[in-house]
Amino acid sequence: GKLRILRQKGYVQSLAVGREAYYELAEALMRLCLNVKKQRGEPIRLFVDFLRVWYSSKELSERIGELGDGPFADTERNYIRAALEEKGTTAEPHVEACWEDCLLNQQKGNFVSALQAAEELIEVRGTAEDFGAHGHCLIHLERWEEAKGSIERAIDLDPNSAAYRADLAFAYIGLEDYQSALAAAEKAIALDSTSTAGWAYKCQALRALARFAEALDAVEECRRLGVSSDEALAGEGYLLLAVGRLEESIAVADEMLSRSSQYSSALHYRFLALLELGRDG
Repeated sequence: GKLRILRQKGYVQSLAVGREAYYELAEALMRLCLNVKKQRGEPIRLFVDFLRVWYSSKELSERIGELGDGPFADTERNYIRAALEEKGTTAEPHVEACWEDCLLNQQKGNFVSALQAAEELIEVRGTAEDFGAHGHCLIHLERWEEAKGSIERAIDLDPNSAAYRADLAFAYIGLEDYQSALAAAEKAIALDSTSTAGWAYKCQALRALARFAEALDAVEECRRLGVSSDEALAGEGYLLLAVGRLEESIAVADEMLSRSSQYSSALHYRFLALLELGRDG
């Protein structure tokens, strides 16, 4: 009945097997139309599958990096990210081994070997994690400009990662671009208010910009949120000294030194605060 009519109109084609007849859509565009109707509001599976199969991860990652701000750029990014995400969930054993090697070498502080593993991962897979690890290794090797480039690629692929924004802030600090570092750190905090690295780099950038009162406010906010670290506490002592709150600066130094006598920075600003007050240690 209806299937024969559709075959006569060219919408379907039939294949006879014995007494049975099997039908399928005659045009790929018809399949696409059905797919669009089924998946409104999310990436069309046919397109995602085509991108995943036809292009390598590296090619997809490079394409995201080339996209500008055209009218369809966001749509294309969403499709590429969906394809890359599917590639990432079906990693081959040698890729997983390479990733584990990268992580292990980072934990050991062997960032040259970790960087080599990250470069191989980018070549064969090219996910946000791969570019992020590559940038993180470059930061530890103080190759700031290269680190910034890799981390920006990671952010292109995963714009909602607070960790990548914090690493970008660190790279900017290495480049002594403190205004950009501040912007990146604030974005990290906006994405994750408990980002210890985000808060630390925000404080560091504000201090480098001589915005001491704002930096001190940021340190106190860290304390309120429970994300303070020894580095932040040491920075707080200097900031209190810079804004003339000398007794509080000494108290912070004493707190640091009660944990460990190895904090030479605490001894330094404690000495300066005492000198300012005209007192002996």
